[in-house]
Amino acid sequence: RFGRVAGVVATFTVSALLHFYPIYISTDLRNGAMMGSYFLIQAVLVLFEGSVPQRGGHRWKRPFAYVAVLAPIPLFVFPALRALGLLPL
Repeated sequence: RFGRVAGVVATFTVSALLHFYPIYISTDLRNGAMMGSYFLIQAVLVLFEGSVPQRGGHRWKRPFAYVAVLAPIPLFVFPALRALGLLPL
């Protein structure tokens, strides 16, 4: 209804908030912000991926997806481990 960009931003913003809150409650604001920022970064990367014109098939999409998910993964993993008590705050 509001377009692809609005849909992607809204979806990842809601996901960021749903992941931010439990981490924030169980640890602190810094870890919650790290967790939420992972999902906001994903929104930017999904929009970027959709805006790049495709040449020569879809060969670059899989490597880009791996990098897009794994490069910012510390923003997700470290707060989760801290919330579980496996890393010090």
